[in-house]
Amino acid sequence: MPSHFGLLSSELIPAPLNNCSAAKIISHFVPLHIIRHVQVFFAVLALVVCVLNLFILCSSTESGNKMRFHSNLRILLIGALAFCILHSLSVIFTRVPYLALFYTDFPDPCDYMIIAWKCLIFRIPVYVSVVGFTLSHAALCLERAIATFSLHSYQKRSSIFGIFAIVFMFLGAILCNFYVFYEDDWLVYKSYCTSTTPKNASRVLCMMDLASLVDVTTTIGDFILLQVNKRQLQRKTKNYTLMKSYQLKENKLSITLIFPVMATHSVTFLLFLFPSIIHRMYFGAKDGLTYIVFVDTIHIVLCVNTLVTPALFYLFRQRLKVRVAHSSVTEMFDTSRQADLYFEHR
Repeated sequence: MPSHFGLLSSELIPAPLNNCSAAKIISHFVPLHIIRHVQVFFAVLALVVCVLNLFILCSSTESGNKMRFHSNLRILLIGALAFCILHSLSVIFTRVPYLALFYTDFPDPCDYMIIAWKCLIFRIPVYVSVVGFTLSHAALCLERAIATFSLHSYQKRSSIFGIFAIVFMFLGAILCNFYVFYEDDWLVYKSYCTSTTPKNASRVLCMMDLASLVDVTTTIGDFILLQVNKRQLQRKTKNYTLMKSYQLKENKLSITLIFPVMATHSVTFLLFLFPSIIHRMYFGAKDGLTYIVFVDTIHIVLCVNTLVTPALFYLFRQRLKVRVAHSSVTEMFDTSRQADLYFEHR
């Protein structure tokens, strides 16, 4: 059994990357071992919560009231959950082998090395998820904007927007990551499974910058939509109709549900993006072990994000479900719509 705690000594900290000795040091480094446990813990919890939300969204009915979304919104939420699941699985498949390696003591340190392609097939999905989170947030904001400014017609619209948006989200995330990683050497051996290399470092940084910009802009858009919806509910117009009243209420409920969830997502996601950007810009020249510890520590924030966001969605949805069930707003709709007073489903 290797002396794990002995590897905390300062003379072993400056471990260069891509050599056998560094691979053994990194595999047995106690702080990284703790970080991996934390990441896997949050990833497993996030996976459970996401699957629970998927089951609810994909179910046509629930016990009690029907709680169903407009098809476009429902499709986009399923897509966002898919990115969360992809991220959680990627974390589990990349971290668990290192948890096992921590307790091994290979005679040859080179046995701790990993070939790049085995690493990247599980690491790249993390960055696909990062881009996917940003595009999902933007698509949800755009969908609610269309619903807000098309009060008379949106309820009758098909799910074309949702289908187009989810294809764009996944295709955009994949193409973006192809651009970032296409020049990498997939046959080189690495001391540690990390995705950033001298060849792609500038492109990874650019991707982080764009994701931050889009996410901040989208959060501002979320807030504007919330204010517009409040004004629409307070304003009485001459062309007031039952359909318009229904759409206003649907907008209010959906934005009331989505805005705090997306705001929480933005805060935690930006807490991951900004330190990642700063670290890559100013501390990329640090020794390999310090760099890895910092990157994996920051990644804990992203793991928390993929747990907290769907968990809040579930909790807020359950709370709104109770509020709607006891609300006098049901009196504004005919009896044929009372079962669907929360979200319209096509």
